[in-house]
Amino acid sequence: MKENFCLSKHKNGYYYIYYFDSNNKRKSVSTTKKYKSEALAALNELRPSIQAQQHTTPITLTEYRWEFLKASESYHSWKTTKDYRSTFNELEKYFGNLQLCQFTQKGIEEFIQKKIRDKSIYTGRRHLINIKALFNRAIGFNYIASNPATAIKRIRTPERLPSFFSKGEFQMLQAAIDDADYRDVIDFAVNTGLRQMEILSLQRGQFNEAGRLVILDNQNHTTKSKRVRTIPLNTRAYEILLSRKGDLLFTKNGIQVSPDHLQDQFKKYIKKTGITRKITFHSLRHTFASWLVQAGVSIYEVSKLLGHSDIKTTQIYAHLRGDDLRRSVELLE
Repeated sequence: MKENFCLSKHKNGYYYIYYFDSNNKRKSVSTTKKYKSEALAALNELRPSIQAQQHTTPITLTEYRWEFLKASESYHSWKTTKDYRSTFNELEKYFGNLQLCQFTQKGIEEFIQKKIRDKSIYTGRRHLINIKALFNRAIGFNYIASNPATAIKRIRTPERLPSFFSKGEFQMLQAAIDDADYRDVIDFAVNTGLRQMEILSLQRGQFNEAGRLVILDNQNHTTKSKRVRTIPLNTRAYEILLSRKGDLLFTKNGIQVSPDHLQDQFKKYIKKTGITRKITFHSLRHTFASWLVQAGVSIYEVSKLLGHSDIKTTQIYAHLRGDDLRRSVELLE
């Protein structure tokens, strides 16, 4: 197999790299550069990737997007797949429909830096995590030989306090809800800390009425931690499940509620309350945890109820234990 490379300038003003693939067929790839010095630098950067691709199956970003997202819908949560779709959208806007083999570390770093400048460091971090994952999967399918994002350092973000409802704000929210089905979903969320899809996919068979428990058994919906989780129900949550009808516990007129529709309804209710700070349906989970911590429940117990695999994740609520810290330092007096 021939492995020589050459540069040629097209009528559009851009230099292209010409090479031979594993079948000795002539191929070309754009350097995206108009000056020869820059094109030569691009050739040196792309050479290892092109050589590796001579032993892999070529695929475009758009083709790979379809394949990746289809698989993601099978084994990822709705929210995770939506997040990957967002990253693919932004990659296509920035790079166009490149071959996967054309992606470079430099190009990805420039893309991430632009996201940080235009959006936020949190957006940049999210896209980088997704990019590393989608390229890792591409290696497994022999579409690329190595991950161009591997050497990019993980972005460290400043800690943010979770957004949650005060007691008064939640009462305002309850007053704004004019639909019994949505009221049940929202009340159940704040009294159990369950995630949106854990609630919307909850089946009657997961409700242990005698034990006042809900068992997340990964049968109808896979939990984020992939672990079976048992949730004890307080009086309000227990009464809600007793009142629900049908095998699927939370529906609207007997029809399963989609996550997007629930999000839209929740936004409408928040708007009616007059609350202007950023708050989402997931804030109900934060509210559950925050109220427990404020009531004196240990971080360890809250971690178990939330299903966190690492207690460090739950430590973000520790700032709410200010009274405990105050009593500790007063022991020195």
